[in-house]
Amino acid sequence: VRVPSFKVRSYGEYSRQSQLFTATIIMEFIVYDGTTNTEVWNSGPVSYSDNFENSNEETAIREVLSIAVRRCVDRLQQRF
Repeated sequence: VRVPSFKVRSYGEYSRQSQLFTATIIMEFIVYDGTTNTEVWNSGPVSYSDNFENSNEETAIREVLSIAVRRCVDRLQQRF
């Protein structure tokens, strides 16, 4: 798994619970042959970004990672 870019930004006021998080990730899954160590399959860059209102940073990170991983795995299923 390669993650060339991952960003979390927050906007708003924490004390008033009106904070907005924007999480963005670019990731890529690469599968190698176990004997020759050559690349067998590559998902290519998969990017996902979303806004999370009245949430916390951990929830925003978990959600954006979960969806990006699903999109990478979906590409793997299409090839095999």
